[in-house]
Amino acid sequence: MPNEGPSINLDPRPRLLGIQLAKAIPGLRPWEVLSIEQAMDQITYGGEWYREPLGSYTTGPPYIRRWNRDMKNLFKTFLRLSYRVFSSLEETIPGFRAIVEKVNERTDRKIAQRVQRRAAEKRAEEEINLYGRRISDD
Repeated sequence: MPNEGPSINLDPRPRLLGIQLAKAIPGLRPWEVLSIEQAMDQITYGGEWYREPLGSYTTGPPYIRRWNRDMKNLFKTFLRLSYRVFSSLEETIPGFRAIVEKVNERTDRKIAQRVQRRAAEKRAEEEINLYGRRISDD
């Protein structure tokens, strides 16, 4: 209430915010605004404290199903587009197929090296965990 005595809060921003909200929202007095959240509750839920329960429509399966459907459609579109671009490049650029095969071979080699390196790292970690030091010379 405004007649309860001097305010301890020396920061004028919340007071000014309350005045601005009171101008924007009819029936809302500036001293009734304690926070933005309270003001939003006042606007949307008539002053009642309301929170959506977990698993409600915004976080539940319908939302997830809709998002998954959108992602699948986006992926299908990207797949069709990339296939068409590849076909177009294959038809228009001579030797494109040979270049793609070389790139695929190089990529496969890099992936195989990465798998071998990771397997060696895992063996080293297991040896350190079991014996406290490295045993093998890999």
